Amino acid sequence: MRWAIGVLYVVTGLLTGYAAVYQMMQTVNGGLWSWSYPLMLGASVLLLASGIHNLFPRTTAVWLALIAAVIPIALCALFGSMPVRCWAFAAIIGFVTWSCFTFAGGRRPGLTALIASMALIASWLPSSFGTIHAYLFPTPPAANQPVLTPLIVFWILLLVVTIISGVSFFRVPQP
Repeated sequence: MRWAIGVLYVVTGLLTGYAAVYQMMQTVNGGLWSWSYPLMLGASVLLLASGIHNLFPRTTAVWLALIAAVIPIALCALFGSMPVRCWAFAAIIGFVTWSCFTFAGGRRPGLTALIASMALIASWLPSSFGTIHAYLFPTPPAANQPVLTPLIVFWILLLVVTIISGVSFFRVPQP
């Protein structure tokens, strides 16, 4: 069961991380909810680290933090620039990952995934409301099914991850 949960966390982290990077690249100036996309990427990386920890439980918090910090740096290198904000973002993600796994990862196994999934839910809400509103009340009458389908898939994955991590977090440890 641990492998299935780990794969679910990794797949959800990769898909939501891809969606966050895609959304960040859509506009140069940033939209009304552009603050949520870096949060979405950071939470996706944290969920990915939680999935790696589920797949390989002996991985230490330091290695998970290094993996989490390398991901934003690799994304910046992929796009050809390494600004200071990229390094700062990588350091913040690495520190958050390290602190989550150091202070709560061993005692409460689902806490890190629960934190990441709740942050993903909070960051997905504004853009999801905007998409649903545009779908239900289009200015030019057109239904955009390809946009709504990935949104539904992301929400299903996020809800399943939240439920599984919540159950694992609130389960009473056996003595």
